[in-house]
Amino acid sequence: MSNVVEVVEKEYVLKYLVSSFDMNVIITQLNVSATVISNTYDKEGRRLYETQIIVEGAEYDAWGTDDNYLKSLIASKLGLEIKQIPVVLGDNIQINFDELPQ
Repeated sequence: MSNVVEVVEKEYVLKYLVSSFDMNVIITQLNVSATVISNTYDKEGRRLYETQIIVEGAEYDAWGTDDNYLKSLIASKLGLEIKQIPVVLGDNIQINFDELPQ
């Protein structure tokens, strides 16, 4: 018995509750373009889907060395909004994750 079940072809869109994403940058042409491979995850850390995004032209130029720009750009292309996560240092001192020293 085969494990493959044939169905009538149908296009559909799946909706996922995305909790986080990662990025792997591959420079395809130095000073011209890069391919970003991004995986999205649910809150339990299960991988939902992988997307390849090409960054080129004005977007590539604007990136420069600002990784926060790239993170925001990829989030917007994935249709996601980055949530600021406060980090408690003690005695009610909180800073946002993006404000941590590099």
